[in-house]
Amino acid sequence: MFSNAGIMDRPMSTILDITKPEIEQVIGVNLVGALLGAKHAARNLAAELGQHGIRVNCISPYGVATPMIVSNEAEVTNLEQKLTEMGNLKGETLKPEGLAYAASYLASDEANFVSGIKLVLDGGFSIVNSTMMKAFYLIH
Repeated sequence: MFSNAGIMDRPMSTILDITKPEIEQVIGVNLVGALLGAKHAARNLAAELGQHGIRVNCISPYGVATPMIVSNEAEVTNLEQKLTEMGNLKGETLKPEGLAYAASYLASDEANFVSGIKLVLDGGFSIVNSTMMKAFYLIH
């Protein structure tokens, strides 16, 4: 199973701006959707499925600028540039293809002994920057 569902309430909004229905929608898709997907695809996760030869891994990406996040292609380019500037690996940008390559690796025979990991695709951002919200405020 490959689950890739996730939404944002509003790009770069603050906790003061978000409404209860927006919170419920984000939680419904990002949390409940992921849990239901895992439940119905495998009933439990890596510790319980390893005995059946089933590998379970997670990919946690940095921001990826796509039309789903912003309203037009020019904004995609602008957001991508800002994400690159904020990132730890200068000049590098996480693109959808990068996520696909990581997922392909984890699903491949080359990763036959990889299970129970969280593969963080953030160019070191999470170990250098303590909170993503600092980055969101830089964009505004």
